[in-house]
Order: sequence, then C-alpha cells, then structure tokens
Amino acid sequence: MNMELLKRVRDAIADPDNETALRMGDWFTQPPVDGRRTVVSCELAAAQYGECGTTACIAGHTVGQAHLMGLECDAYSIQDQARKFLNLTEEESDFLFYAIWHHSASLNSWGERSTNLTIVTREDVVEYLDKCLADGDLS
Repeated sequence: MNMELLKRVRDAIADPDNETALRMGDWFTQPPVDGRRTVVSCELAAAQYGECGTTACIAGHTVGQAHLMGLECDAYSIQDQARKFLNLTEEESDFLFYAIWHHSASLNSWGERSTNLTIVTREDVVEYLDKCLADGDLS
C-alpha cells in the first residue's frame, strides 16, 4: 500500500479549512448535459482537484493528491486509478472506497456487505485512515 499517498489523502480530508472536504455519496461530475450528470474522467478530476470546489470521496481525493505529487492518470475510472495509485487489490479498494469498514455496513439483498455512503462522515474517514496508517493495512 502506498502509505505516503494515503497519509496525504487523510490530511486533505481532515483539513479544517475545507468544510466540504469529503462527501462519500458525491462523485466528481461534469455539469449537466440534457439534464443528466456524467462522471468525469480521472484525468479531468485530477486537473480540477482543489480548484473547482467539488467534494470528493476517498478515491477522488486519492487521484487528486496523486496528481499533486506529479503522478499521471492512465485509467479512465477514478476508482481504478486510485486503486493503482494506492497499490490495492480490487477487494481492498472496494473495502476502502465503499466504506465496508464503516460500523453501519450490512448485508444487502445480494448477500454482500454494503454501506449507505451518505452517512459516512469526514470524522469517520479520518479515524479509519488514522487506524490504517498506524496498523499499516486496511483491516
């Protein structure tokens, strides 16, 4: 796991000067076209990070912080790119980005653990990332 990048993500999310630093239920999107919003490419999200006022999930912050470190996107999907930047497996990235670690995670109708991302707070994420950084893993 790329601990340096994870620490930067944690610090960006915890930044007290950024009150909208994290909304797990909101994703980087383009302005509506014909009334529909579309998810932006990884490259566009990275380029707009910190300047557009857009809120971001953990994966969005990962891509944005990696961009500030000079890393370049080579995937379209923000989640896929964040997974690569953090050197995570798909299972690990799902666990992190979909907040399966959160105390509210429960089994959905398909028998998979899931979390209502809109209830995951910045404090929840910072506390979890602090634990990950101290332990050196996502468990």
